[in-house]
Amino acid sequence: MGATFVLGELLLFFIPVVVAVVQYKNLFMTEGWQIVLSIAVGTVSVMLSTCLTIHYYNRFKNFLQARKHFQQKHS
Repeated sequence: MGATFVLGELLLFFIPVVVAVVQYKNLFMTEGWQIVLSIAVGTVSVMLSTCLTIHYYNRFKNFLQARKHFQQKHS
C-alpha cells in the first residue's frame, strides 16, 4: 500500500531537480561534469562498500559456523 502511493507520486520527487536544471542551466553547462563525477564516485563507493561488507560478513558467518561445527564434533 505504501509503495503504491510512493510510486504513484514519484514524479513529485523529480520536479525540484528539473526546476534547478532549468534555473541554473549555465552553471550545469559549465560545471556539470563535476556533478556527474561526484554522483558516479559516490555511487561506485556505496556499491563497493556494500559489496565488501556483505562479503566479509559472509566469511565471518562461515567461520563461526565452521568453528561451532568443529567444537561440537570434538566435544
